[in-house]
Amino acid sequence: MLCNLGLSGVPFVGADIGGFAGNRLLPYLYSLFWSAANTGELILRPMFHHYFKDSQTYKLYDQVLLGSSLMAAPIYRPGVECRSVYFPIGTWYDWWTGESCIGKGYVLAHAPLERMRIYIFAFFLEEHVGGLSVDKIRFLVAPGMGEFILYELMARLVHIAKVFM
Repeated sequence: MLCNLGLSGVPFVGADIGGFAGNRLLPYLYSLFWSAANTGELILRPMFHHYFKDSQTYKLYDQVLLGSSLMAAPIYRPGVECRSVYFPIGTWYDWWTGESCIGKGYVLAHAPLERMRIYIFAFFLEEHVGGLSVDKIRFLVAPGMGEFILYELMARLVHIAKVFM
């Protein structure tokens, strides 16, 4: 439903489910929302949005992209702890272990309820938000080529940093 709403022109949607503890994705999410507001780019994207030449991505209803750099492959049925994950062409890195998966193809992934399968493509940004002031930003970078615009709001100033890898 969320992907369909995005494709229909309503990008600012969510499932209102918690889970924002630990390393939060706030800078990445802020950047995606900034891009959606300024360019109309989707936040939550069906796999075929980026991989339209890959016919397998048109069949995937239970994997999504969050922006262009993160892929989520959740389990949504009780009692299931493994699932088949499709990787489009390129190198993907497991969020939890750092192990690489080379696309194009399927992998059987262990996915217990507390560890949703999340994969990083090319590069990614990470910042831990523990209070009101943030004095450093940590970049989690995976090998590959990529580009990302970071939207940053600090001390009521808006900065746009363009990151090239």
